Amino acid sequence: MSTKTHPRFSWPKLRSVELHAFFAVQPGSRCALGPSIGRDVLAGANGIGKSTFLGTVNFALTGAVPEPKREFLSAAAYFQKARDYTRSFYDGRIAELDRDAAAVSVQFSVHERTYAIKRNLFSIGALEELQISQGGNVVHRSDGAAAEENEQHYRSDLCQTIGLNSFDQFVMLQHFLFTFDESRHLVFWDREVSSALLHVCFGGNAQEAGRADWLHREMEKAASRGRNYQFQANNISKRIETLEASIKAGTDNTADGENAQAQYEALTVASERAVTERDEAERQVNEAELKVMSSHAEVIAMRGAYAKAFEQFMTGISSPQRHPLVSSAIADCRCPVCQNEGVHIAQAIQAKLQATQCPLCASSIAPTNATPGEQRGIDAAGRCTCDGQAQPG
Repeated sequence: MSTKTHPRFSWPKLRSVELHAFFAVQPGSRCALGPSIGRDVLAGANGIGKSTFLGTVNFALTGAVPEPKREFLSAAAYFQKARDYTRSFYDGRIAELDRDAAAVSVQFSVHERTYAIKRNLFSIGALEELQISQGGNVVHRSDGAAAEENEQHYRSDLCQTIGLNSFDQFVMLQHFLFTFDESRHLVFWDREVSSALLHVCFGGNAQEAGRADWLHREMEKAASRGRNYQFQANNISKRIETLEASIKAGTDNTADGENAQAQYEALTVASERAVTERDEAERQVNEAELKVMSSHAEVIAMRGAYAKAFEQFMTGISSPQRHPLVSSAIADCRCPVCQNEGVHIAQAIQAKLQATQCPLCASSIAPTNATPGEQRGIDAAGRCTCDGQAQPG
């Protein structure tokens, strides 16, 4: 559930990446990188490992390297396919003597929660180390726990913190939406995955998005069965036509009349059964399409309601607390002027608001129950009115 100060989803922010016994790094040594605030770009000649580095970061976060073709049937099916691809991804990239030591460690934060994890590059579905902190306090540490237990705890805790219904959905978002590499797979060129992502990001909730993903997969299966039944029906129809022509010809090569009639009747029954099964498959496909169309209609209605609510919010600002600049700074714990981050940013702004002071110029602000002519602070246009007259912000 989203609020005015907290979005419905909180996405991971990468803090550090550390490679162990990787490529040219000598055995036992480490290579640590600290992404900067904003965006990081990898540039360099072909073959130096840019795509492998991105794939390894994704492997650390999701336990799978993005599958190059990005073929999408469902979130769960894609995750399994990516895991199968990952099993041989590092073969030849890592020296055999370094297989046990080769690993990647990442640290990232989701809202106020910080995760520190370590994966061996040749272990699928297992975390060697896991530590979760919040507010400077360690809330979970993997001391003595099995690697598979660490993996399950990590998936469950991360999905709950982000606001997703399943880890499969996080893998889909990370591989298709948050990663852009040399494959240049643009998500909105892919009808299946873009539909699934729209359900997750703009649908009623993450659980309904999972249901829509399952319905889409079932629709694909029903359509495949329908094509198979149609193919069988066509083959049976051709065999019937061949038998009818053989009976009418009346040559010495014609099969015995009674046997031919029995075969004809059996094939007719089989043909009718195949047609019935095909019709049932088409009915299931139509029902699945109606359900998907209904889900799309709900998404469109929710987007319209969101746009209307947002417009009302933007045109109805009557207090500094609701100003977009102030509410965004509190929600993101980021100063919009100097771009510094931290909980102390939100605490400082809230302290000034509680002291009825403007967060930017420290001038006094009238209580929110004052009349429109008496109100001071920040007006709907984003200008400071602390002296009673609108001033440039």
